[in-house]
Amino acid sequence: MLLHRLARVLPAAVLLALCAGGPVAVASPVPPERLLLIREPEVSGGDLPYGGLGPYLARHGYGRERVRVDETAVDSSAADADAKVRALLARAPTRLVFAASLGIAEVVRRIDPAVAIVFGGADDPVRLCLARSLTRPALNATGVTTYLPAHAKMVETLHDAYPQLVRTVVLIDGTKEDDDGGASPCASGAAHPMSPREPCRPGRVEAPGPGELEDADALRAYAARTGLDLVFHRLCSADDLAGLAAYARPPRRIGIVVPYEYQFYAERDRVVATLARLSLPAIYARGMYARSGGLMALEPLQLPSERAFELVVQVLNGADPGSLPIQLAAGFALWINIDAARALGMPPSLRSLTRAELLLGRQD
Repeated sequence: MLLHRLARVLPAAVLLALCAGGPVAVASPVPPERLLLIREPEVSGGDLPYGGLGPYLARHGYGRERVRVDETAVDSSAADADAKVRALLARAPTRLVFAASLGIAEVVRRIDPAVAIVFGGADDPVRLCLARSLTRPALNATGVTTYLPAHAKMVETLHDAYPQLVRTVVLIDGTKEDDDGGASPCASGAAHPMSPREPCRPGRVEAPGPGELEDADALRAYAARTGLDLVFHRLCSADDLAGLAAYARPPRRIGIVVPYEYQFYAERDRVVATLARLSLPAIYARGMYARSGGLMALEPLQLPSERAFELVVQVLNGADPGSLPIQLAAGFALWINIDAARALGMPPSLRSLTRAELLLGRQD
């Protein structure tokens, strides 16, 4: 009876050793692997929600006995960010870093290119040298991003709302830096060797410079297909917004496209206020601008956190992060600010209003 009970709870090798009177070797418990979760102190629109990571791992066979999740916050823009991340990585062997923002992922990559990373954010991971391509990252990192170049889609949406427009002005962030050209600067997996271009010259330009606008070719193709007059206008600082007054002369048949670039994000309140004061219909690349008083915006559809958690599980199962395609936003939602349209005196087309997923402001 006793042997029957032991057989239910003991491995066969241990049971045979007991029956034979021999020594029983007891294996030491395997310590859990360390997963380092680093988030920003303040969550922004592009940061990845991470609250359900632990329960998700447990449901997929990675409970606390197998994976220890160490969570901490680091401001990736702070001067001491590198030192803090270096100390975190040195504290214990780390199987994987879950970076809840692309800024955190950049810091981790600078400190230790060999550590595996799963990230989330709203920028282009290729431009940030976190991947060589979106389909095959190849730099020991993968993740999810709401980045999805769609300036041609923005132009189309703006003209769908205002068919009377005959010219579109696409703003260019002249504060961006570019690589030296030629082969991918990320080929070695090292930090991006960025170097400033020639001094920025604001105003109308014939074409964007290298790296200034990823889908410029798609924009030109749309303009050629529709007969639209397409103009590129570079801003080197927020003070250059005053130069947009040249497009505000009557009749008001010129629209503005505001990409999701650092300068336009950092100065978003000033950008929105300037275009509203000039009575220029504008479309923005994120919904936050419409909430701040902008006329309309295309908001990338947020990927569920589980898409990133799934990548974490695949890496823990042995997959190479660099072979896992980066997950992109599945599409866009159109946001229209009714109060801004009313103040502009230019109601959007009925077709545009019926397509909008979100109408902001008073609707009467």
